[in-house]
This record gives sequence, C-alpha cells and structure tokens, in this order.
Amino acid sequence: MFFTTDYNQNPKQLTPLVALGTHSLVKKAAIAPFCHEVLCFGVSSEVPDQPVGDAQTRKGAVCRSQNAWKAAKEAGASPSFAVGLEGGVAIEGEHCYLVNWGALYYEGSGSTESQGFLAETGYLSHCATGCTIESCGPRLELPSSFISDIRKGKELSDILQSFKQNVDVSLESLCKSAMALFSNGAFSREQMFHMICHCLVGQYALRVRFPKLFNLQS
Repeated sequence: MFFTTDYNQNPKQLTPLVALGTHSLVKKAAIAPFCHEVLCFGVSSEVPDQPVGDAQTRKGAVCRSQNAWKAAKEAGASPSFAVGLEGGVAIEGEHCYLVNWGALYYEGSGSTESQGFLAETGYLSHCATGCTIESCGPRLELPSSFISDIRKGKELSDILQSFKQNVDVSLESLCKSAMALFSNGAFSREQMFHMICHCLVGQYALRVRFPKLFNLQS
C-alpha cells in the first residue's frame, strides 16, 4: 500500500459518511467497508437502463455520483463524498464485453469529521471544489450471441435470465451475476464493485493529501 499513515489502518476515519447514487444492496455493500454510514439515493444515471459502451457506462457513474451529492445536500447531509457505480456492456466488432465504471465526487474536504481527521493527521484540510474521480473494473468477454439482443435494447440482466435456462445445473450457483458466471466464480458482482471503490477511495485520499500532484488548489 502507498500510505503509511493512519488511513491504511482505519480508512473510515477519513470517510464517516458517504452518499451513494443507488439503492442497490450489492453496491451499498461494496462501498460500506470504507465508511461509517452510507446514505442511498435513487438518482438518475442520465443514461439508458442498459448502457452500451465505455463512454455511456462511465457517464452513468459520473452522473450518479454528482446527483447523489446534490441529493445528500438537499437532504441536509454532509458526506465526505458521493459515489456512483454503473455496469454496462461494450460491443467491439464481433466481441462483447462486460464493463463497469465508478465515480467519486466531492467538494472541498467533505464533512466536518473528515476535516478534523485531516488536520490531526497532517493531511491538507482544503481541496479544490467540484472534483470527480473515476475508475473502471475488469472487462470480461461475454458470449457473442448476446450482441443481437443488446442491439435490440434488451438489458443484460434479462439476457442472462434467458441464458440461465441453457446452463448446466452445476453452474447455477455462478448465475447470480454476469461477473460471477463469466469469471467462473473468481469475482462476484459485489467484489468487482468493491475493487472499484477501493481505487476510488484510495485516489480520494491521495488527492486530499497531495493536491499539487493533480493540479488541485491547496
């Protein structure tokens, strides 16, 4: 790990409250280890229900994070940051891939609690406002037979439901998500989003501590 400060040992000190742009229990579980409390908001991703392509999926994550921040502020909350997580598919020629993006949005140094921790540990107590951090997860190839249905506008969850009917019973335990099935159980959907959240929160801590590395105001 890059950090040798208290952040590594207790990242929750830096992020007591986080806003999440969805009510998904899987996504909530992915960010929960990094904070004391998660406030969920059913905000718009501003993209189709089934994002197609990295650009659209990435936009969905960014919009969810920014809209969750706005929703939290309107509710009178003061989160350290807001997170948006979005899953999609990408079609490249005759190949189809599962893609996932995450975004973290914050203004200033977040909550009063996090400001206090930053001061105590020597972290900078002020950052530039309106910062968005982005990260993507692993890409997995999906069956090319999915391409036709995706182009017809079908959601991956519905396509996967039909696919399950032709899957061997022994693989049924892997069919909870496309990530679990097509990684042969190496990753669950929650683990994949947790990986993205780990990257987002790590970058957040780095930017707060060393803003000049990212041309942020100190």
